[in-house]
Amino acid sequence: DKNFTVLTVASIDSPNVPFELLGTKLEGKNELAVKINSRVVFYQKGFYQDSLIPNSGPLPPKVGEKTTYTVRWQVLNISNDISGTEISAVLPNWMQWPEKISPADGSLKYDASSRKVTWKIGKIAAGTVVILPVKKIAFQVALVPSSSQVGLAPELIKGAKLEARDDFTEMPVSLTAPDLKTSLTDDPAVGYDKGTVVN
Repeated sequence: DKNFTVLTVASIDSPNVPFELLGTKLEGKNELAVKINSRVVFYQKGFYQDSLIPNSGPLPPKVGEKTTYTVRWQVLNISNDISGTEISAVLPNWMQWPEKISPADGSLKYDASSRKVTWKIGKIAAGTVVILPVKKIAFQVALVPSSSQVGLAPELIKGAKLEARDDFTEMPVSLTAPDLKTSLTDDPAVGYDKGTVVN
């Protein structure tokens, strides 16, 4: 099922009719149909141990040495088709782009001048996760920590945002995800102890 609408009906009447209106039924009624936006979910997760893109480097990250990580994006869409779907995020100045993407379908791009990662998905049908596969992609980022980052868990990627348009309600869809840090709360092999930069 898709394209849900909620129909509300309000009515009013009165048993007290003025003498001059005897015989007249006083009542009012109104209906309102409200279109319901699709339920869209955007996940951003980070891993060191990853089956799609193997990573390498010291854990915890060490000053002057490269450690790579995998960022995964997933999109679920429940009840209406959405179109023009695009996800973007920015790599901090201390991060590198190793050009490893899975699957390598060309819909995800990195602009070195703006340091922006952009995934242009386009149309996502209703039922993506229920009857259709989840939209997902993974890419690798790399960190070579500086001495100024010792004792910190640097950001791997920030400002992740999904933007689209609901085809049924014609309303914009906008979602954000928390910034990812080297502490990688989604990876049980890392955590804060292995996510803090050391000398």
